[in-house]
Amino acid sequence: MDKKKFNWGKRIAVVLAFVTVCSIAMIAGGQYAAKRKRDEQPQAAIENTIITPQQSNGIKLMSATIAPEDYEEYGVAATAESAMTLTATITPANATNKKVDWSVAWVNASSTWATGKTVTDYVTVTTATDGALTATVSCLKAFGEQITVKVASRENATKAASCTVDYVKKFDEADIAICAPTGGHDYTFTFEEDSLTFPGGLTDGAILNNEGIFYTDGTIFKECSVRPQIYLREDTLTTINAALGTSFIIADGGANGLQIEIDDDHPAYWTDLISVDGTGKTLTEDSENCAVLESYLANNSSLVLFTLKITVEGEYQETIKKSWDVLFDTDYLTVAVQSVAVSDSGITF
Repeated sequence: MDKKKFNWGKRIAVVLAFVTVCSIAMIAGGQYAAKRKRDEQPQAAIENTIITPQQSNGIKLMSATIAPEDYEEYGVAATAESAMTLTATITPANATNKKVDWSVAWVNASSTWATGKTVTDYVTVTTATDGALTATVSCLKAFGEQITVKVASRENATKAASCTVDYVKKFDEADIAICAPTGGHDYTFTFEEDSLTFPGGLTDGAILNNEGIFYTDGTIFKECSVRPQIYLREDTLTTINAALGTSFIIADGGANGLQIEIDDDHPAYWTDLISVDGTGKTLTEDSENCAVLESYLANNSSLVLFTLKITVEGEYQETIKKSWDVLFDTDYLTVAVQSVAVSDSGITF
């Protein structure tokens, strides 16, 4: 895998009187919500498949996906990432021998990525009967070198057509570091974790740094957007109010989350999400109530008051949403002085 590590069919009518080349960008990993569809446009993006035919001498191209629920019918392995059918049309229509042969190969078998790899471990082409005009193309897993699918007349192998198959890199994983601008070490967490520890206090802003966004192998790279937001846990807030007799509420707009910019010097403040009922001020502006809440968190370190949610989206990327419970490192939380008392109410000498 390369380190811009991102992790799809339709029927194409191909005339074999001349060599017709079309380019099919087949993005694996997507799930097809609908049954096979037809599209007679010369260029189309259907589901997660891009079909870009080259010069076709006026030939109309059609395409059709194979939905996952139809895999068994077409002899496609259940573990395949995607599948498609390709159909060759012989000209003239009354040709005596219409049998064809299908093949699949690396465009550049000597490339750094393809060297030592077997193309059929990644893409296969099969037919239901010998010489059939329709073939099933299955993508088994991500690949990093273009693949060519070729169909040739068995009677005259010089009459052939081919398509290139591309794999669009898919989001694989991410390492994100969260830190506080006023001190505190970076804490790196990954998509495999369920919680994270913020190395700062309640009044410290959260800054996210991109330690690495990784994608699967592929021949086409389309960058995904990674959007992080902080949400306040209303159930935890209710628990705190019951324990302290306070009236903390979600600040105006807080229900929609607080956006954090990645690789940005402008932190997002936890306290911007909380206000005291009736005051119209957030805890960022209310230091006294902020100190009360921070003291409570310091003495209840397992309490989850915030959730960090990250959404990964892309043009050909199935949307991924991941949430983490946020815990605060008690080394950075301040317990406020609540009262001062002396041992005796009076002294007599």
